[in-house]
Amino acid sequence: MREEGTLTHYVGFLTGYHRPSKPRKAHVQRRAVHPQVHPYYRNRGQTSLAAELSGCYNGVNHGIRRIDRTMKTLADYLAATAALHHHICPRQVLGVRMGMLAAELLDLDLPQTDKRVLTIVETDGCFCDGVAVSVNCWVGRRTLRVEDYGKVAATFIDTLTETAWRVYPHPQARDRAAHYAPTAANSWEAMLIGYQHMPAAELLIAQPVILATPVAALVSVPGRRTVCDRCGEEILNEREVHNGTSLLCRACAGKAYYTTATPLSLAFGPIKDAGSPNGNPASQ
Repeated sequence: MREEGTLTHYVGFLTGYHRPSKPRKAHVQRRAVHPQVHPYYRNRGQTSLAAELSGCYNGVNHGIRRIDRTMKTLADYLAATAALHHHICPRQVLGVRMGMLAAELLDLDLPQTDKRVLTIVETDGCFCDGVAVSVNCWVGRRTLRVEDYGKVAATFIDTLTETAWRVYPHPQARDRAAHYAPTAANSWEAMLIGYQHMPAAELLIAQPVILATPVAALVSVPGRRTVCDRCGEEILNEREVHNGTSLLCRACAGKAYYTTATPLSLAFGPIKDAGSPNGNPASQ
């Protein structure tokens, strides 16, 4: 048994997450029909929804290990995103609704089983997980990118046809939500409930867009890598910058999001020989 918190535990967890989902005999067959997400659910000390769902995703109590690709209903998706956060909020609902609309706009079967759809979200937080579970796109699988504009918006891209749709909330969505949740106790609850019941045309706006960077450049080619001529760090996915005859990483090319606090030193000592505890080469 792998002890939680150890390297072996996390490697095993990630292996299960990235591996194509093939049921593992009795262990995976513990799946149960998950409960519907109650529209009034909040994390106020009630029994955790994630705990209720712990038997629904391959018998794992760590949130979602693999997306159940039979999910199709709003309740299914909300249950999945709630398991990630131990609560449900209006922005998670927006993310799920956007992903469901993307399936119609792109005329694709979502959540995807491959990497055909690339999604670019314009903020981080709970909203992103709503998008992720409904489309099955993840940063770790290179099918989800974050361009932080501070906006609850997402662009869904069919990488085969290069069709792209940007989806964002209708400016009047918050006000309209109350009409669909007349018994809500406050505006937060009105959005949580209303966003689940509003027609997509009242909740969201979708517009076709043309990407500033071609899909091929965003996705790149597997195995492409080089080394920055200045700092010596490895650069993946063709993200290098050509500066005359030099190849630079974006940081060295003046596009860094950080500045170093202290000078970098690579003055490491000699590598210790495995057969010598004192670091001296073992006698031959």
